[in-house]
Amino acid sequence: MKLFPVPATTVLNIQLPTSYVNQTTLQLIGIDGKLIASLKPAANMVILNVQPLAAATYFILITRADGSKEAYRFVKQ
Repeated sequence: MKLFPVPATTVLNIQLPTSYVNQTTLQLIGIDGKLIASLKPAANMVILNVQPLAAATYFILITRADGSKEAYRFVKQ
């Protein structure tokens, strides 16, 4: 999986493996642990609008169908 650009200013591109399409849930989580958004990707490229977010560090939490999880950190400027 790839996140770009980092740091993000207006959008965050999330490139997922094809096997993740319709098989995972993506959650955007603030540094305080609060859930900001949740989505189920229908394509292997997700473009997330981060412009309304405050400048801070955030996490993308990916939960697969088998329950396994991956977390990725990014900075919003």
